[in-house]
Amino acid sequence: MANADGDPGAEVIRYTDGCDHVETPAELRARLAEGRPLRVKLGLDPTSPDLHIGHAVVLRKLQQFVAGGHDVTLVIGSFTARIGDPSGRNALRPRLSDEQIDANMRTYAEQAGKVLDLERVSLRYNGEWLAPLSFEHVVRLLAQTTVARMLDRNDERNIRWCCFSQMHLFLLSKCFCDRRFGERSHDTISSIIWM
Repeated sequence: MANADGDPGAEVIRYTDGCDHVETPAELRARLAEGRPLRVKLGLDPTSPDLHIGHAVVLRKLQQFVAGGHDVTLVIGSFTARIGDPSGRNALRPRLSDEQIDANMRTYAEQAGKVLDLERVSLRYNGEWLAPLSFEHVVRLLAQTTVARMLDRNDERNIRWCCFSQMHLFLLSKCFCDRRFGERSHDTISSIIWM
């Protein structure tokens, strides 16, 4: 959506200000110029009871999209939190009990509401669509990309098998949200950005 002056360029600046990297600024500008609300999603895995200051930064950015009249979805990783992954570290994230994850999920929504206007944000849990998957579904999803593509990364850390699964779960979540909320998918494999 263009700002009140009809200048999508000003909106691009507002939404990208403070961002370390913007994957497709030209596409953002083009979509804002269409004058339709964007569909913006953020996923957080509840791996601890409290959000930290880094979460506040991205939640504030998300709130800018809310204030701009865009359709915002906060996806809490009720399923993906159950899978340990390095997330930019050298060691696996410790596996939490289901009870710990459930307790963390409750606090995440409450804490996110201190930054986000939850009355205007759709709150979803990725266990809704990931938990019912069968192994057949997972294998079919794995067939959608190659190991070479997944190894095409910009870091030097050890890649564990769970990272491959995690990437596909993120992809599946994106596809589900795209279908559920009416957003079209285009080259979803390439749009996955590793944390």
